[in-house]
Amino acid sequence: MARFALNAGTIQTVDVETQLEATKAAGFSGFGLWYNHIANESGEVRKAIYKKMLRSGLVVVEVDFLRDWASINSAGKADLVSRTRTLAEAARSVDSDLICAATLGEAASVKSTVNNFSLICRTAAEYNVRVGLEFLPWSHVPTLESAQEIIQLTAEKNAGIIIDTFHFFFGGSKLSTLSKMSPSEIFLVHISDMIKRPLPELQSNEIIALTRTSRVFPGDGWFPLGDLIETLEKIGYEGFYSLEVLNSSHALADPFSLAKQGFSAMERLFMAVKANLGSGGQIV
Repeated sequence: MARFALNAGTIQTVDVETQLEATKAAGFSGFGLWYNHIANESGEVRKAIYKKMLRSGLVVVEVDFLRDWASINSAGKADLVSRTRTLAEAARSVDSDLICAATLGEAASVKSTVNNFSLICRTAAEYNVRVGLEFLPWSHVPTLESAQEIIQLTAEKNAGIIIDTFHFFFGGSKLSTLSKMSPSEIFLVHISDMIKRPLPELQSNEIIALTRTSRVFPGDGWFPLGDLIETLEKIGYEGFYSLEVLNSSHALADPFSLAKQGFSAMERLFMAVKANLGSGGQIV
Protein backbone atom coordinates (compact mmCIF):
# COMPACT_ATOMS: atom_id res chain seq x y z
CA MET A 1 0.00 0.00 0.00
CA ALA A 2 1.34 3.43 -0.92
CA ARG A 3 2.59 5.41 2.07
CA PHE A 4 2.50 9.20 2.16
CA ALA A 5 4.86 11.57 3.95
CA LEU A 6 4.93 15.36 4.14
CA ASN A 7 8.26 17.05 3.56
CA ALA A 8 8.85 20.01 5.87
CA GLY A 9 9.58 22.23 2.88
CA THR A 10 5.87 22.28 2.08
CA ILE A 11 5.10 24.16 5.30
CA GLN A 12 8.57 25.47 6.07
CA THR A 13 7.66 28.86 7.56
CA VAL A 14 6.28 27.40 10.80
CA ASP A 15 8.19 25.71 13.63
CA VAL A 16 8.88 21.99 13.59
CA GLU A 17 6.36 21.24 16.32
CA THR A 18 3.60 22.81 14.20
CA GLN A 19 4.88 20.97 11.12
CA LEU A 20 4.52 17.68 12.99
CA GLU A 21 1.02 18.50 14.23
CA ALA A 22 -0.18 19.56 10.78
CA THR A 23 1.36 16.47 9.16
CA LYS A 24 -0.30 14.13 11.62
CA ALA A 25 -3.68 15.90 11.52
CA ALA A 26 -3.81 15.73 7.72
CA GLY A 27 -3.41 11.95 7.67
CA PHE A 28 0.20 11.52 6.57
CA SER A 29 2.13 8.64 8.14
CA GLY A 30 5.60 10.06 7.46
CA PHE A 31 7.53 13.31 7.83
CA GLY A 32 10.63 14.67 6.10
CA LEU A 33 12.78 16.79 8.43
CA TRP A 34 14.81 19.76 7.24
CA TYR A 35 17.72 19.82 9.66
CA ASN A 36 18.34 23.52 9.11
CA HIS A 37 14.99 24.15 10.82
CA ILE A 38 16.52 23.00 14.09
CA ALA A 39 20.25 23.52 13.50
CA ASN A 40 20.43 26.75 15.49
CA GLU A 41 18.57 25.38 18.49
CA SER A 42 20.42 24.32 21.61
CA GLY A 43 21.18 20.67 22.14
CA GLU A 44 18.47 20.43 24.78
CA VAL A 45 15.85 21.98 22.51
CA ARG A 46 16.80 19.60 19.69
CA LYS A 47 16.46 16.64 22.05
CA ALA A 48 13.01 17.83 23.05
CA ILE A 49 12.02 18.12 19.38
CA TYR A 50 13.36 14.64 18.69
CA LYS A 51 11.24 13.26 21.54
CA LYS A 52 8.15 14.90 20.06
CA MET A 53 8.93 13.30 16.70
CA LEU A 54 9.30 9.89 18.28
CA ARG A 55 6.03 10.30 20.19
CA SER A 56 4.14 11.61 17.16
CA GLY A 57 3.74 8.19 15.59
CA LEU A 58 5.12 9.57 12.32
CA VAL A 59 7.93 7.85 10.45
CA VAL A 60 10.76 10.30 9.81
CA VAL A 61 11.49 9.27 6.24
CA GLU A 62 14.56 11.46 5.72
CA VAL A 63 16.77 14.17 7.19
CA ASP A 64 17.61 16.88 4.64
CA PHE A 65 20.20 17.71 3.39
CA LEU A 66 23.91 17.79 2.68
CA ARG A 67 25.02 20.43 0.19
CA ASP A 68 28.33 21.78 -1.14
CA TRP A 69 30.08 18.42 -1.03
CA ALA A 70 30.75 17.26 -4.57
CA SER A 71 33.68 19.55 -5.39
CA ILE A 72 35.54 19.73 -2.08
CA ASN A 73 39.21 18.81 -1.99
CA SER A 74 41.25 17.13 0.73
CA ALA A 75 41.24 20.27 2.87
CA GLY A 76 37.47 20.13 3.18
CA LYS A 77 37.01 16.42 3.84
CA ALA A 78 37.13 16.69 7.64
CA ASP A 79 34.31 19.23 7.53
CA LEU A 80 32.32 16.99 5.19
CA VAL A 81 32.69 14.08 7.60
CA SER A 82 31.56 16.33 10.45
CA ARG A 83 28.49 17.55 8.56
CA THR A 84 27.60 14.00 7.58
CA ARG A 85 27.88 12.87 11.20
CA THR A 86 25.57 15.69 12.29
CA LEU A 87 22.83 14.58 9.91
CA ALA A 88 23.36 10.88 10.60
CA GLU A 89 23.17 11.46 14.36
CA ALA A 90 19.98 13.48 13.89
CA ALA A 91 18.53 10.66 11.79
CA ARG A 92 19.31 8.03 14.40
CA SER A 93 17.86 10.27 17.12
CA VAL A 94 14.45 10.07 15.43
CA ASP A 95 14.69 6.43 14.28
CA SER A 96 15.32 7.42 10.68
CA ASP A 97 17.83 5.68 8.45
CA LEU A 98 18.06 8.10 5.53
CA ILE A 99 19.85 11.36 4.87
CA CYS A 100 19.82 13.29 1.61
CA ALA A 101 22.84 14.55 -0.33
CA ALA A 102 21.81 17.04 -3.04
CA THR A 103 24.09 17.98 -5.89
CA LEU A 104 22.89 21.63 -6.13
CA GLY A 105 25.02 23.71 -8.50
CA GLU A 106 28.64 22.85 -7.92
CA ALA A 107 31.17 22.55 -10.72
CA ALA A 108 32.54 19.13 -9.92
CA SER A 109 34.07 16.28 -11.88
CA VAL A 110 32.63 12.79 -11.84
CA LYS A 111 35.75 11.58 -9.99
CA SER A 112 35.42 14.20 -7.25
CA THR A 113 31.68 13.57 -6.93
CA VAL A 114 32.18 9.82 -6.61
CA ASN A 115 35.03 10.12 -4.11
CA ASN A 116 33.16 12.56 -1.89
CA PHE A 117 29.86 10.72 -2.10
CA SER A 118 31.68 7.55 -1.14
CA LEU A 119 33.10 9.34 1.92
CA ILE A 120 29.60 10.48 2.89
CA CYS A 121 28.27 6.94 2.53
CA ARG A 122 31.09 5.36 4.55
CA THR A 123 30.60 7.91 7.32
CA ALA A 124 26.83 7.43 7.40
CA ALA A 125 27.28 3.65 7.43
CA GLU A 126 28.87 3.96 10.88
CA TYR A 127 25.37 4.92 12.06
CA ASN A 128 23.53 2.36 9.90
CA VAL A 129 22.17 5.25 7.85
CA ARG A 130 21.58 5.23 4.09
CA VAL A 131 22.42 8.15 1.81
CA GLY A 132 20.06 9.22 -0.95
CA LEU A 133 21.60 11.10 -3.88
CA GLU A 134 19.18 13.75 -5.12
CA PHE A 135 19.94 14.79 -8.68
CA LEU A 136 19.07 18.35 -9.74
CA PRO A 137 18.51 19.52 -13.35
CA TRP A 138 20.78 22.57 -13.13
CA SER A 139 23.66 20.64 -11.56
CA HIS A 140 26.43 18.41 -12.87
CA VAL A 141 24.22 15.43 -11.96
CA PRO A 142 21.05 16.54 -13.78
CA THR A 143 19.19 13.31 -14.51
CA LEU A 144 18.29 9.91 -13.17
CA GLU A 145 20.71 8.39 -15.65
CA SER A 146 23.64 10.49 -14.40
CA ALA A 147 22.72 9.73 -10.78
CA GLN A 148 22.77 6.01 -11.59
CA GLU A 149 26.30 6.41 -12.90
CA ILE A 150 27.44 8.03 -9.65
CA ILE A 151 25.81 5.30 -7.56
CA GLN A 152 27.36 2.55 -9.65
CA LEU A 153 30.84 4.08 -9.49
CA THR A 154 30.52 4.73 -5.77
CA ALA A 155 29.58 1.09 -5.13
CA GLU A 156 28.61 1.64 -1.50
CA LYS A 157 25.91 -0.65 -0.09
CA ASN A 158 24.05 2.23 1.63
CA ALA A 159 23.95 4.44 -1.49
CA GLY A 160 20.76 5.02 -3.46
CA ILE A 161 18.72 7.62 -5.28
CA ILE A 162 16.04 10.08 -4.20
CA ILE A 163 13.71 10.91 -7.09
CA ASP A 164 12.07 14.32 -7.03
CA THR A 165 9.38 14.74 -9.67
CA PHE A 166 10.31 18.39 -10.36
CA HIS A 167 13.92 17.43 -11.02
CA PHE A 168 12.94 14.29 -12.91
CA PHE A 169 10.72 16.05 -15.44
CA PHE A 170 12.61 19.34 -15.72
CA GLY A 171 15.89 17.50 -16.20
CA GLY A 172 14.63 15.20 -18.92
CA SER A 173 15.01 11.91 -17.07
CA LYS A 174 13.41 8.95 -18.82
CA LEU A 175 10.63 6.69 -17.60
CA SER A 176 12.19 3.94 -19.70
CA THR A 177 15.28 4.12 -17.48
CA LEU A 178 13.14 3.99 -14.35
CA SER A 179 11.25 0.97 -15.66
CA LYS A 180 14.48 -1.04 -15.78
CA MET A 181 15.64 -0.18 -12.26
CA SER A 182 15.53 -2.35 -9.19
CA PRO A 183 13.27 -0.84 -6.51
CA SER A 184 16.14 -1.25 -4.03
CA GLU A 185 17.99 1.52 -5.89
CA ILE A 186 15.29 4.08 -5.03
CA PHE A 187 15.25 5.26 -1.42
CA LEU A 188 12.50 7.89 -1.57
CA VAL A 189 10.26 9.77 -4.00
CA HIS A 190 9.43 13.47 -3.63
CA ILE A 191 6.13 14.46 -5.22
CA SER A 192 5.15 17.87 -6.58
CA ASP A 193 3.62 19.32 -9.73
CA MET A 194 4.41 22.40 -11.82
CA ILE A 195 2.18 24.78 -13.75
CA LYS A 196 4.91 26.33 -15.90
CA ARG A 197 6.50 24.20 -18.59
CA PRO A 198 10.30 24.20 -19.01
CA LEU A 199 11.65 26.37 -21.79
CA PRO A 200 14.94 25.70 -23.60
CA GLU A 201 16.19 29.20 -22.82
CA LEU A 202 15.70 28.95 -19.06
CA GLN A 203 18.93 29.61 -17.17
CA SER A 204 20.01 27.68 -14.10
CA ASN A 205 19.07 30.48 -11.72
CA GLU A 206 15.59 30.62 -13.25
CA ILE A 207 15.07 26.88 -12.77
CA ILE A 208 16.29 27.17 -9.17
CA ALA A 209 13.81 29.99 -8.56
CA LEU A 210 10.98 27.87 -9.97
CA THR A 211 11.82 24.83 -7.86
CA ARG A 212 12.02 26.89 -4.68
CA THR A 213 8.92 29.06 -5.14
CA SER A 214 6.48 27.75 -7.75
CA ARG A 215 5.67 24.09 -7.21
CA VAL A 216 2.01 23.09 -6.85
CA PHE A 217 0.05 20.15 -5.49
CA PRO A 218 -0.29 16.97 -7.58
CA GLY A 219 -2.94 17.37 -10.26
CA ASP A 220 -2.60 21.15 -10.49
CA GLY A 221 0.15 21.10 -13.11
CA TRP A 222 1.43 19.38 -16.23
CA PHE A 223 3.77 16.70 -14.86
CA PRO A 224 2.68 13.17 -15.92
CA LEU A 225 2.82 12.03 -12.30
CA GLY A 226 0.53 9.09 -12.92
CA ASP A 227 2.93 7.63 -15.48
CA LEU A 228 5.85 7.92 -13.09
CA ILE A 229 3.97 6.37 -10.17
CA GLU A 230 2.64 3.56 -12.33
CA THR A 231 6.21 2.81 -13.39
CA LEU A 232 7.40 2.80 -9.79
CA GLU A 233 4.57 0.52 -8.71
CA LYS A 234 5.20 -1.89 -11.58
CA ILE A 235 8.86 -2.32 -10.64
CA GLY A 236 7.84 -2.98 -7.03
CA TYR A 237 8.78 0.26 -5.26
CA GLU A 238 7.48 0.08 -1.67
CA GLY A 239 8.99 3.20 -0.12
CA PHE A 240 7.32 6.44 0.89
CA TYR A 241 5.99 9.07 -1.46
CA SER A 242 6.83 12.38 0.20
CA LEU A 243 4.94 15.54 -0.77
CA GLU A 244 7.47 18.35 -1.24
CA VAL A 245 5.73 21.43 -2.63
CA LEU A 246 7.96 24.48 -2.33
CA ASN A 247 5.82 27.52 -3.03
CA SER A 248 6.32 31.09 -1.81
CA SER A 249 2.56 31.55 -1.36
CA HIS A 250 2.58 28.94 1.42
CA ALA A 251 4.16 31.44 3.79
CA LEU A 252 0.80 33.20 4.10
CA ALA A 253 -1.34 30.07 4.31
CA ASP A 254 -2.49 28.02 7.27
CA PRO A 255 -0.16 24.99 7.60
CA PHE A 256 -2.97 22.68 8.71
CA SER A 257 -5.05 23.62 5.69
CA LEU A 258 -2.07 23.21 3.37
CA ALA A 259 -1.25 19.79 4.75
CA LYS A 260 -4.87 18.66 4.34
CA GLN A 261 -4.98 19.98 0.77
CA GLY A 262 -1.77 18.15 0.03
CA PHE A 263 -2.98 14.86 1.48
CA SER A 264 -6.22 15.07 -0.48
CA ALA A 265 -4.26 15.74 -3.67
CA MET A 266 -2.08 12.69 -3.01
CA GLU A 267 -5.15 10.53 -2.43
CA ARG A 268 -6.74 11.66 -5.70
CA LEU A 269 -3.52 11.03 -7.60
CA PHE A 270 -3.09 7.52 -6.26
CA MET A 271 -6.74 6.62 -6.69
CA ALA A 272 -6.38 7.48 -10.38
CA VAL A 273 -3.20 5.41 -10.63
CA LYS A 274 -4.92 2.49 -8.92
CA ALA A 275 -7.78 2.67 -11.41
CA ASN A 276 -5.33 2.64 -14.33
CA LEU A 277 -3.23 -0.19 -12.96
CA GLY A 278 -6.11 -2.50 -12.18
CA SER A 279 -4.58 -5.75 -11.02
CA GLY A 280 -1.30 -5.13 -12.82
CA GLY A 281 0.35 -3.07 -10.10
CA GLN A 282 0.74 -3.19 -6.34
CA ILE A 283 -1.27 -0.22 -5.04
CA VAL A 284 -3.99 -1.61 -2.80
